[in-house]
Amino acid sequence: MRRKVTYDRNNKSREEVLAARKRNEEIRLKRKSRLTEEQKREIIEGYNGLDTVIHFANKYGKSRQGIYKVLWKAGIDTSKQNSRRKSICENCKKEVFKVKSQLRRYYKHHFCDYRCYYQWLNRNEKENPLIMSRYGSMKARTLVRQYFCLLRKNIVHHENRNQNDNRLENLRVFRDVGDHVRYHRDYDVEPIWDGRDPYGRRKKLHDRKRKVCLKRNLE
Repeated sequence: MRRKVTYDRNNKSREEVLAARKRNEEIRLKRKSRLTEEQKREIIEGYNGLDTVIHFANKYGKSRQGIYKVLWKAGIDTSKQNSRRKSICENCKKEVFKVKSQLRRYYKHHFCDYRCYYQWLNRNEKENPLIMSRYGSMKARTLVRQYFCLLRKNIVHHENRNQNDNRLENLRVFRDVGDHVRYHRDYDVEPIWDGRDPYGRRKKLHDRKRKVCLKRNLE
């Protein structure tokens, strides 16, 4: 006799319970099925690259131990001593060996040490030096508030590195310090406000948001 489905348990509806059963059945069938030779080759090639064991376990519905068995049968050393991969230093162009987790985390730029890292950061210092000005930064924030609801954690960025140049087309706003630093490290980070398009092509929506922002600041 089939068990009666209870739909009010944990506030779940009939559809949610049936969908959960269907997912569990699919996972059970996946674990029963064996990996094909093509899938095994993909696991081996991916592990020799930067893919993780957990990635393939979730992809094929297998346990991590099952993925490790495929790698061990292929004669691949999965110990931590063999987890280093070759890369190129961005500054001096020498070969460096990094752990796979570091290559995944810092996927764009790799360096020998901190000396190469800081030399690379200051590579454009002579051509385009940073001109700092506390008054210019305060004036930039005041200007941006006329177009955008600026929070305390938001960072106003000067594109030409001159903090006295407060033209709208030279200003960007980033969500926080982390996004601002990543932008300077050449990562793909989008500003939350761009001075080249101060109203975001939606002036009516901007005016409505600005009223709400002013009301909150007054409160």
